[in-house]
Amino acid sequence: MKPSTQACKSPKNMLGSVDKYCMYKSSNEVVIEYWRDKNAAIKLIHADDPARALMHYYNAERIGLVMCTPVSNKNKTQRI
Repeated sequence: MKPSTQACKSPKNMLGSVDKYCMYKSSNEVVIEYWRDKNAAIKLIHADDPARALMHYYNAERIGLVMCTPVSNKNKTQRI
């Protein structure tokens, strides 16, 4: 099965510049959320069960365990 075109695009190609990214890691899951402004975001999920990883991400976000890092203006033009 051929992957969809959307799945092959990088966050920068989909969002343009990125203002911040947030990351959740566990022993077997990684979720990275890229933000542009306050209303556009995409998530990259690496897990055996992506739906469960997303649920874990939202639970961790709710209790303050998701770490977010702003991207400086200098880094906005660099490839992610």
